[in-house]
Amino acid sequence: MKKYADIESFYHDLKPWQQKQFNIARKLILSSIPEVVEGIKYTVPFYTYKGLLFYFALHKNKNFILGFCNGVHMSDEYGLLKANSGQTYIRHWIFEEHKPLKSEILQQYIHEAVLVNDHLALLKKKK
Repeated sequence: MKKYADIESFYHDLKPWQQKQFNIARKLILSSIPEVVEGIKYTVPFYTYKGLLFYFALHKNKNFILGFCNGVHMSDEYGLLKANSGQTYIRHWIFEEHKPLKSEILQQYIHEAVLVNDHLALLKKKK
């Protein structure tokens, strides 16, 4: 996996269809979660809110993904989140070139991911 110093260099490595989907997903994340912190962590674009929340990555230069850091705790109502071997908690939304991004469904998943992080943060506090 290539290491990125900033979000712009990540963006410029994306194919045009990936750039379009990245922009849609990024705007949804930033507009949905006012407290989210966007930056580079582990050399990819990362979003934190009460812990690790999402990240974008090019997986093996084949798949363009949005990783849900606590995706294992999500209901995945539409069956869109995929597990990757070796990752216990993370689930991936795999973007596809010929499949338009369903913003309203992604919005639901973003909202649920925030609720999961809220719940996990509350559990940590109680310990």
